[in-house]
Amino acid sequence: MRFFYGLFLVLWCIRPVAAQRDSSLLRPERLEEKDILVRTVGVPPTLCSAVTRSEEAIEDLPYTVWVIKSEDILRYGFVTLGDVLRAAPGIRVSQPGNALEGETFLMRGLAGNQYVKVLINDVPIKPANALGIPIGAQLPVRQAERIEVVYGPMGAVHGDEACAGVINIIMKENERPLYTQADLSVGNFGYNSLDLMFGGKLFKGKNLFRFNIYGSNTIRDWFGFDYIYDKNGQALAAENYVPFGFDSTIFYRNPAFDNYFPGGTTLPWIGTLSHESRLVGLTATWRGIQIQYNRMTRSDHAGLGLNPFAISWEDPGDRLPEVLTTLSLAVKRAKKRRVTHYSLSIVDYSISRNSNITHYYDATLKDIYRLTARGRNDRALLDTLFKRYGAQDLYAASSDWSLRADLFSKIKFNRNLSWKIYGNWRTLGGDAYKTYDKVFDGFRSSDGFTSYNLGTELNAGTGLEWKSKRWFATADLLGRLPLFSGDNLPPPALIPRAAVLFRIDSAWALRANAGIGFKDLGGYAQSGRTVLLDTTTKQLLYRDYADLAREETRSYEFGVRYTDDMFFELLFFKQKAYHLFRPAAPRIDTFRIENQERILLATGSQSDLGISQSLWGVQLLYRTDNQKISNIGRRQKSEVTGRLEFFLQYARGQEYKRDGTVWQTEIFGQPRWHRQFRAVARFGKLEFIFASNSQTSTLNKAVGYKGPLKLTRLPDRSNKFRTWDMSARLYLSKYFVLYCQAQNVFNRTIPGLEATGTSDDLVPNIQPGRFVRFGVNYNMN
Repeated sequence: MRFFYGLFLVLWCIRPVAAQRDSSLLRPERLEEKDILVRTVGVPPTLCSAVTRSEEAIEDLPYTVWVIKSEDILRYGFVTLGDVLRAAPGIRVSQPGNALEGETFLMRGLAGNQYVKVLINDVPIKPANALGIPIGAQLPVRQAERIEVVYGPMGAVHGDEACAGVINIIMKENERPLYTQADLSVGNFGYNSLDLMFGGKLFKGKNLFRFNIYGSNTIRDWFGFDYIYDKNGQALAAENYVPFGFDSTIFYRNPAFDNYFPGGTTLPWIGTLSHESRLVGLTATWRGIQIQYNRMTRSDHAGLGLNPFAISWEDPGDRLPEVLTTLSLAVKRAKKRRVTHYSLSIVDYSISRNSNITHYYDATLKDIYRLTARGRNDRALLDTLFKRYGAQDLYAASSDWSLRADLFSKIKFNRNLSWKIYGNWRTLGGDAYKTYDKVFDGFRSSDGFTSYNLGTELNAGTGLEWKSKRWFATADLLGRLPLFSGDNLPPPALIPRAAVLFRIDSAWALRANAGIGFKDLGGYAQSGRTVLLDTTTKQLLYRDYADLAREETRSYEFGVRYTDDMFFELLFFKQKAYHLFRPAAPRIDTFRIENQERILLATGSQSDLGISQSLWGVQLLYRTDNQKISNIGRRQKSEVTGRLEFFLQYARGQEYKRDGTVWQTEIFGQPRWHRQFRAVARFGKLEFIFASNSQTSTLNKAVGYKGPLKLTRLPDRSNKFRTWDMSARLYLSKYFVLYCQAQNVFNRTIPGLEATGTSDDLVPNIQPGRFVRFGVNYNMN
């Protein structure tokens, strides 16, 4: 009930402000509102379909929405979704993040890969049994017409996993008979990228046929410190990760650290930490029927984001190659009073068994030592464990599929009131990510991992929408019924959402919204099992995941917005998250069988579902459209045009234990201040872009495990930083553009997001130094 009371209070606050139309502060305009255009004549509105599942101008939506269009994606040189999100307000991005998820991001305190729903043309693409959506250059970013980023829970409209927001990649639809786009770029760190797109339309009238064929190939062959910028080798220093107070002479027996020298810093051998992404796609539309196909492959080094004491950085063959394939069929029917969308989609995902991972002293090995040593600081024991279980070549595997059907219908009762009906059904199966190795006296950890997760989920919702000259209001309610196989299923749930926007005049508006997001720990948690090592019999046992509590977020927003010759918005948000999926400490059980003590060590897919967090903040967004600054000379007709963007966010929060006590007075990875600036200036055929990103110090997840493992060298916090990006574009003609782009121009040290939250993490997750690339873009429409 607190949720509904809070929603009522937020909406009630609008009422007294709205009633001040004749006050001295808000004097009435000379013209009537019907005589004033809300938007500039000739400038089409920026549309978004992720909020209401039908296209609306973002100025009319009572939500925080950031949209970047195709021309700006090319202008700013964005290649990956991580590039796009690095420019979005208040989002922290890690490039790289980890091998499983690729590039990672943090959105209002939550891991975006896991708690933000990613769509392509309104169709979800996250693998069913993956922990998070993998992000790299394999996603169709440069082929997009626009990318919509919606902040806040969207569970009532998009169902599972839309806890922190929604990202919707809308593909291009051609309005010309022929369209061609090509982009080729090269850079340092062995970088090269090629993007191609060809499309057009055939026939006329009802038989109009549109098509797009596109593809991309991106390779980055970085070599050790040419890519990894780690000042004085502090993050890569192996001494930082030696557990239980052992001295660093342990590296004499580890082949990955042949460059050890006494009294100095021990750095690992670093092989080729390369990235490869490829995309092949097709879209075709005929008579409101659209077919879309994407085959996306990505391969990253298995050690990305992990410390070299746990995972080898030496072998370039240690890789996690994955394939994500999506196929969808959508039908759109529009009549005078009714719009209906149907879609059927298939998502298939796999990690190839050609993967390879070389473990050293990883978290599992440390856990075995903690159990076996029973409080002793035993160097010989740790060496013995390493010889027996460490330096092993493992391979990873994952395979899952999901079939989904969606229905959306919007019926207009009159010009103001509309009724929405929507629902989806999904069935899924497969196995989540696991590693396989030959350890524990000849037993294979693949034994017992033959389970095949199969489940079904059903969502059905309805909503009302009111639109007038002054008001935009929407309310939705979703019914959720999970039918995953297994025990301890989350119960059915009703997920509400409501929002309202009131226009004070043609430029100023007030808005408020409240919503709930949720995530059922289905495929990933249930396929993943916990390994139980019986230290007496040396046998492996397994147990299924026991606690499947539903993760949930609740959010409120209130803001004021100005839209005329510029866009200005000031908003306040508050968000609470419950039962978050976090890595837990290993569980040690002692019991007796036939008067003999047995000790079980639980490792693997353990998780603590008792962590909750509370976050509140203030966000300011300011943006100007292209504006004429001045004329150049008396005879020349060329003009100087410019654009300016400025984003500012202040956020504070806390993390709580299962019993409700405060665990941390900050949220891991969430900066208190986050400032972003971007300026574009064009002088005739030459265009310059300047961008800055500044973030304050953040709390590292290492504070949770450094004490028990005696990792005293690890820092509790990551340092603040400011980076500058610059680029120049030369328009040779209306088709050809030459460009040069430099990221992190001043080669600053940038801390990224921690990869797993375990002792295997690199602290901090170091990011690239200066990156420069040159390219040519061809665009013919």
